[in-house]
Amino acid sequence: NGGTIFSIQKDGSGFTVHHQFTNTTGIIPESKLEYFDGKLYGTTSRGGNADVGVLYCINADGTDFRVQMHFEAAIGPLPDPRGNIKISVEGRIFGCYSQYHRSNIGEITRLWKVDTSGANLQNFLGVDQRQNGHLNLDIFLTNDSLFLITEDMGRHDGGVLSLCDTSAFSALPLHQFGASPNGFYPRSGFIKASDGRLYGTTVFGGPEGNGVVYSINSNGTGFLNLHQFSDAEGYEPNGKLLEASDGRIYGVCRYGGPVNTGCLFRMDKNGNNFDVIYDFSDQSQGYWPEGGVIEGPGGTLYGMFTQSNSGRSGLFRINLDGTGYSVFKFFDPGELAGPVGGLRLYQGYLYGTCQVGGTMRGGLFRIRPDGSGYHELHIFNQTDGAFPTAAPTIASNGRVYGVAQQGGDNSVGTLFSIDTSGTGFTIYRHFNDAVDGSYPMYPLIQASDGLIYGTTVSSLINPGGAGTVFRMNLDGSAFTTIKEFNFLTEGSFPGALIDLNTSALPVQWVDFTARQKEQSVLL
Repeated sequence: NGGTIFSIQKDGSGFTVHHQFTNTTGIIPESKLEYFDGKLYGTTSRGGNADVGVLYCINADGTDFRVQMHFEAAIGPLPDPRGNIKISVEGRIFGCYSQYHRSNIGEITRLWKVDTSGANLQNFLGVDQRQNGHLNLDIFLTNDSLFLITEDMGRHDGGVLSLCDTSAFSALPLHQFGASPNGFYPRSGFIKASDGRLYGTTVFGGPEGNGVVYSINSNGTGFLNLHQFSDAEGYEPNGKLLEASDGRIYGVCRYGGPVNTGCLFRMDKNGNNFDVIYDFSDQSQGYWPEGGVIEGPGGTLYGMFTQSNSGRSGLFRINLDGTGYSVFKFFDPGELAGPVGGLRLYQGYLYGTCQVGGTMRGGLFRIRPDGSGYHELHIFNQTDGAFPTAAPTIASNGRVYGVAQQGGDNSVGTLFSIDTSGTGFTIYRHFNDAVDGSYPMYPLIQASDGLIYGTTVSSLINPGGAGTVFRMNLDGSAFTTIKEFNFLTEGSFPGALIDLNTSALPVQWVDFTARQKEQSVLL
């Protein structure tokens, strides 16, 4: 069951199998056969010494099959060859890996070249997924130029056609597929602002492929493209937007800007007066912001970053006008790491989620806004969940609710709650792909009816198979899947929910300030 090499006459006669592939000689021959100097050359995508494929040749008459080279194992994704190979007039064979090859010294490359004898293997062309895409499909060789096409990523997440020479360390993107002026991939959901309109972002889209900010009426009419991000500003807006106390919209871009470290921006609700109020160019103080920002007492914004030049992630605060940036928490070795999803403020504590650290399965934490009182509420251990990506939700009963996207009895996620002190951890649901859906990745909400609602991004309940919406009581009872999406007609990968009919839930008093304004007092 490893595939064959065969020949057949054009009239259909003389069908002959010349080689049956086995694991030792490579299996799953993927490339088209290439003729050179009386021999046919090709690659397999699996099998061989490292089970990542081989380069083989066979005489043009179908005799003398031999393996010229076993592709070598590497760190990270399987470095298996993909697509067709091409042979230059000098007898040099060129091909691409399915993703990339990472050497034991950390060098990452996506193309390979080797002599027809199988000697002198060289890996080349550094990986730049934003400019040249991801998931290599095929190459084409003409003279000393190589054309490479990739399946996804790039500036518009539609793949890229790139050009390089046969010894290049970089490639020129000739065409970015998937361009959309109004944006696509609205990963972070949206908010309902004080004007009644919904505001959100898309990861991709706009003229430079950096994403957009949009607004739309809650009945689905009146879509407006408010801002299209430029390279100088940033790209890949991340996390929900915030309407702050000054009535303006705030958000973050994870990447881009002067040194590709992300930015914090604000704008009026009509899209005017867009301004980058902070770029994360001081890498010692954190960069690559994650999960948006929230506003605390006194107009202070709080957020997360995933990297710094010390290799640590952490939490930051900054004033609404972009002044006063400071890091109030670096996650130290041995603690949780990789904060994700955004923060929540409740009774003087900030609550958040980390997707790694602890047992390397992630966990929940809380901390005071001044950086004191850091406490890890729960560390996941795979059996109770793993790799949470959603911010926690604090319900009207004062308990913290959340989801882990993996782990649990079925390895496809769990739904849980815990006291704000870190006690009373309870699993309410081990997700089952055939009943509930799988991989809950986005925050839960408590809706106006007092029930907990959430989504999964995949499912195998009916032929739809594109994720679900579920609900349950606060005590975990009456869990019900209320909707499964149909991939073809309704979309897939449902994200964060919002209840447009939210009534006032119990609130916690935060603070109250007063200051003199001429002859009166401003409260």
